[in-house]
Amino acid sequence: MSDHSVIYPVTEDYDVPLMITRGFSSETFCFEAIESRGDDRRDFYVYYLGDFDRAGRDAANALDEKLQRFSDGKPFVVWFKQIAVTQTQITDWRLPTRRPKRKSAADKKWPHKFACELDAIPPDRLRELLRSAIEQHLITRTGGCVGVTVRNYNRWINASEE
Repeated sequence: MSDHSVIYPVTEDYDVPLMITRGFSSETFCFEAIESRGDDRRDFYVYYLGDFDRAGRDAANALDEKLQRFSDGKPFVVWFKQIAVTQTQITDWRLPTRRPKRKSAADKKWPHKFACELDAIPPDRLRELLRSAIEQHLITRTGGCVGVTVRNYNRWINASEE
């Protein structure tokens, strides 16, 4: 099952649009994500779903850094949170792991003896994880813009207040 077919039903349920980019998020993509907020003063909620490996962590850190940089001076705060795959999920859910890549100097710095693909999380559990992240904004009326990075591409979700 493709990542899109796993995630899209959740975003569709909440009438939440998707914007997709490939690989690491570009400067342009992050700048436009921040600028698209216009005069919206509500905080910007970004949820990251990606592999538990060096590249996944680097992509998350780069995305967070760019969003923070482009939002500097804006009337809202960017909240960035990784919701999958985490070390706790690997342990608690007994997710299958693989040997981490150790080819590049950066890969050799990965501190764990294992890695885990996002695909290891069963689709129903992944959808529930995303649904819970979105619903907390509906319940608390915080609205905002929610971002989801999935495997090799990023998805931005705009969750608006009702």
